[in-house]
Formats: sequence, structure tokens, C-alpha cells
Amino acid sequence: MHRNPCSTKYRHTKYRSDTTEHTGAKKESFEVHTAELVAATTIGLCMTIDFNPNKNSYSISYYGAHLATFWVLAVGFFITSYFLLRASGGFEKTYYLQPLALTLKVVGVGLVLLLLTPYTFGTFFDWTHSIIGTVVFSFQTISTVIYWSWLGHNWRLGADLVILLIGGLLAALSMPNNMLHLMLEGEIIFQIGFALAINHVVSWLSPSKTINPEQTN
Repeated sequence: MHRNPCSTKYRHTKYRSDTTEHTGAKKESFEVHTAELVAATTIGLCMTIDFNPNKNSYSISYYGAHLATFWVLAVGFFITSYFLLRASGGFEKTYYLQPLALTLKVVGVGLVLLLLTPYTFGTFFDWTHSIIGTVVFSFQTISTVIYWSWLGHNWRLGADLVILLIGGLLAALSMPNNMLHLMLEGEIIFQIGFALAINHVVSWLSPSKTINPEQTN
């Protein structure tokens, strides 16, 4: 039978071993929050530098394909990637944070690969860029669903998942030749939902805070 690593009984036993291996949960939490702040600031700066309401259908990737905002996005994404990869290295030492660690690695590497594959460089780059983005979004969605399930369908994490899915739906329906023109808004809403989800997961499951596992319910 598959064991739920976030169940009360299992986490009581795993907590003793995990805390001896991983006592820097506050450090990883800080790194995640820093990555989120840098990413949000980066997107805000790009939208300010090259503001045009009609560009919402081009998504965040638009800012990486135009010189006026490329360097802002590049610096911001590299810093964000750095902190996500550092945090993932700490989280993977704790069993029930390993799915989150893997997702943060995928996001961190994905951000760099998205920068290196601007969609304006031709069909190959356009398709590669789209595939990378789809993989990143899929990992974010799947990991959120996993923790929502592991944590007993917690209503807060469920609300984060709803926000994430709404954003993903808006972005999907705003793909070329589709009915909406809310790609940028959809991507931002999606990332807000994911950020809220990982903040809740880290807050509830970090070893330094899970002395009483019942507090996650």
C-alpha cells in the first residue's frame, strides 16, 4: 500500500530522521521568498519599461524577445533560477519535500532555457520555447495537486490550486487563434497561485515547523 508521506503517523516517524539531516528550513524558505520577490519585481519592471495593453496576448515571453526588456528579464530570471535551485537542494533532503524540490529545479532550469529559446527566432525556437513552458507549467500544476492530496485536500491549498488553474485556463484560451487575449494576465495569475501553494507547503511541512503535524490540517 502506498504511504502518504504527509500523514500524521508517517510524519511523526520521518520527522526524527529528517530534522537531523535538514535543519536549514528557514534558509530554504528565505530563498524561495527571495526568488518570488525577484520574479515579481522583474515582471513589474518589464511591464513598466515596455507598457502596452495590447501586448498581453504575447505573454511574459514577449519581454525576453525584445531588446528593451531582455536584459531586465535575463538578470531577473537568472537570479530567480539561482535561488530556486539553492532552495531545491535543501528541500530534497526531506522526503516529503522532494516533489517540491524537483519542481523548483524544473522551474529554475526552465527559466534559463526559456531565455535561450526566444520564440521570434523561427519555428524551431518557437516550438522549443512552447514545449519548455508546457513542461514547467505541468510540473507546477502536478506538484500542487500532489500536496493538495497529501495534505488531506486542505482548503487553503485547494484555493491556491483553483487560482493556478484559472490562470492556466486563461493562458491556454489565449494561445494564438483562440478566443481570449489574456495570456499575460493568465500567466501571472497562474504563478501567483503556484507561489501561494509552495509558500503554504513550505510553511506546513518544513522540518523546523512540523513539530506537531496536526497543524497542517
